[in-house]
Amino acid sequence: MKLNGHITILFSDEGMIVEIEDVNSGITIVKATLNQKQTCQVMSRLSCTDCELEILGNLENVGKKLEVDKLEFPLGVNSSMGVDLKEIANQKVKEYCPEGWTPLTYYGSRDSFFLKEKDLIGRKLLFSVGYKSFDILESKKGKMTKRLKDSTLSH
Repeated sequence: MKLNGHITILFSDEGMIVEIEDVNSGITIVKATLNQKQTCQVMSRLSCTDCELEILGNLENVGKKLEVDKLEFPLGVNSSMGVDLKEIANQKVKEYCPEGWTPLTYYGSRDSFFLKEKDLIGRKLLFSVGYKSFDILESKKGKMTKRLKDSTLSH
């Protein structure tokens, strides 16, 4: 499998760190840590230098496209007085979130909650890796900002 990637090389007093990231999914695949001696060996073109490798991220999602979208959903309350909006939103987002998408847990944005026709609405960022099959979202009465129809991704 061929992937588009990013490579980052970070030097410090202790040595070098090399990170390789899959561009499509945004997943850092591997992180190689080298001490000072190993860094000198690699930089002097010595092949097969030992190093510490750390496999990061969910490897089954490598090569798949990371999708990010917004979901707006009613909170079922008319006022924020005396209620914990974050708790209500965490319960409600489960009802409206399409299959295959995961809501972010951050509610600190000024756009997280807003009034629309006297109803309090929650807004969440959702992300999905490689899952693009949702066409009829009105069945859950949530509103997505775009409609995707592809159900498969190629590697």
